[in-house]
Amino acid sequence: MLKRFFIRGKLKLLRSLLFAVLGISIGLLTLHFAQRPSWIFFDFAQKITAPEQQDSVGLVVVDQKSLDRLEAEGVVFPLPRQIYGAVVEVAKISKAKAVVFDILFTEPSSYGPEDDRLFADLIQKSGLPVFFPAASFNGSVKEPITIIKAQAKSLGAVNFMAESDGVIRKTPDYLPFGDQQIISLPQTVFLSLGGNGEQKNRSLQTNYSEKAFPKISLYDLLKVYRDFQDGKVPSIDLEFLKHRTWIVGYTAPGLHDLKPMPLNHEAPGMLLHATGIANRFSGQGFYEVASLVYLSLIILIVLLSVYLMNKASDPFVATLWLTGLALLFPFICLILFWRSGIWCNPLPTFVSIFVAGGTQLVWNFQMLWKERMKLAKSLQHSMSPEMLDLIRTGEVQITRFGEEREITVLFSDLAGFTTLSEKSTPAEMVRILNAYLDDVAGLIISNSGYIDKFIGDAVMVLWGAPVKQENQANLAFQTAIKFKEICENFNHKMQAQNPDFEKLITRVGLHTGRAIVGNIGAKQRHNYTAIGDCVNLASRIEGIGKNYHVELTLTEDVVRAANAWNHPGLMELDQIIVKGKTEPTRIYTLISPEFSEDMENYRLGLVLYYKADWPQAIKYFRKANVVSASEVMIKRCELALSNGELLNWHKGAWLYDSK
Repeated sequence: MLKRFFIRGKLKLLRSLLFAVLGISIGLLTLHFAQRPSWIFFDFAQKITAPEQQDSVGLVVVDQKSLDRLEAEGVVFPLPRQIYGAVVEVAKISKAKAVVFDILFTEPSSYGPEDDRLFADLIQKSGLPVFFPAASFNGSVKEPITIIKAQAKSLGAVNFMAESDGVIRKTPDYLPFGDQQIISLPQTVFLSLGGNGEQKNRSLQTNYSEKAFPKISLYDLLKVYRDFQDGKVPSIDLEFLKHRTWIVGYTAPGLHDLKPMPLNHEAPGMLLHATGIANRFSGQGFYEVASLVYLSLIILIVLLSVYLMNKASDPFVATLWLTGLALLFPFICLILFWRSGIWCNPLPTFVSIFVAGGTQLVWNFQMLWKERMKLAKSLQHSMSPEMLDLIRTGEVQITRFGEEREITVLFSDLAGFTTLSEKSTPAEMVRILNAYLDDVAGLIISNSGYIDKFIGDAVMVLWGAPVKQENQANLAFQTAIKFKEICENFNHKMQAQNPDFEKLITRVGLHTGRAIVGNIGAKQRHNYTAIGDCVNLASRIEGIGKNYHVELTLTEDVVRAANAWNHPGLMELDQIIVKGKTEPTRIYTLISPEFSEDMENYRLGLVLYYKADWPQAIKYFRKANVVSASEVMIKRCELALSNGELLNWHKGAWLYDSK
């Protein structure tokens, strides 16, 4: 037995580990085959955390408005390079740190060599570090013409590599140009302006909100240049661009310099370089989480998900746990790592949890479904089809360890059956008993009761378990009333078959109270049942009924729970204390309402009996001729008168010292 337990435990552990390995494997595969959906989370996090300011970069934009106004003044695109020289001169006066052109100067100016020379002279005169782009086209590197290149502080590659969804999220230090690596424009600006060359660039950049980069249009900047040339106070204060690196580039839509970025899928190309430079000088950006750390994280949470699925007893609760774990944990990690500048892709963790935990949950569902079917099969003859459906669908949860619940318990016994069995053959006795129990079972099931067990000719029935019922006591009460009718009909059927058949009488006891219900028994064999004082008292009440010559005995608790106080024929029988109990229990029965006068006399006699007024009690009990319990009460009163006291009597309650 112990060996079997350990083998079963090892198999369960092995199965859980296999589910965990399956989840982890599929989750890690998403890193390579399902990267695209993961970028959705990255971009969303970027949008809600995008910084609204940075101190490194300012923009000089060649926008459509500038081109239109210059064209109105007779200056058409492509613009004279002297204009860009004016930008450099204003940058010098405004104390810019450097000027970066995101404009290719790979061909001589259409305005002639003099235009290129003036541009180069203005750069040299300014003394500012000026950076130019180098671009790769069809495997060859395109650089600025010689006269302009000679004035460059440095050149930097401007080709960027997009992710699988076409969006650019990285500004690498070096870019591949054929067989060689060329330093990127943001990196060369960073290093040339005093950046720490040993600082490792974070591979994923932080994207800034639109207003993080202060900007001025080219036309407005030229107005400032003219003011300087005329010795006037500038019409525009450029303090907001002071001590920044200026990036000059196109934003006019007709120039087609648009790049997809996380916050703007049609961002001007200059914004890529601005973002890369700002990231380097501010130390912002994101490292991708280390593989070993990430794998450890996934293993930990997957094992937790499988463990929780094994521990959860309620499938609905287990599903909520799994969903919450799969949705919340990856995003909690995303947030925590994000604040530390680390990109922790939530998708593999999400997939791993759902696959591992979901597989374990499906397995548990299958096992639970088998248990439900097994239980439903064992109960199919003990309750109504509607109640069975609730068990099959899982709306009724049945635990092997039991739970405390308020239930109503009915015990019935067939008086006279023992005598009948002595006169009948075994086959005949079984036939009669089965016919009787068929009628009883039909009555119980039609009133939503659960047949706990048959004990020979006795029956134990539950209401309120396994299915909870708000009107359980009333259902039980109505069922108990009909037992007399069922028994009479049964007697008529038997006498029609055999005129010598002796009538049988059914005694019924009914009580409502707290009990432990559940699948109780050994692991290999157990039954759904109820145990506790409530069950014991119901059984005692049924047996005690014969002492009062009544067929139905009810406790005060069940009358109260069924709210049956106004039921015609309800009559208090006595107040008793059963063996093992210290508190009295009032018991009731039903007789035909047509004998109301007898009922009233019995009630008055009972009041006097409780007061130990034996002579007066006898007087009223004798008037209650129809009430069979009157004979019992008269004998007690006469015994009290003859002995001077009534044994087995305590403050109005009759003590039953045997079961």
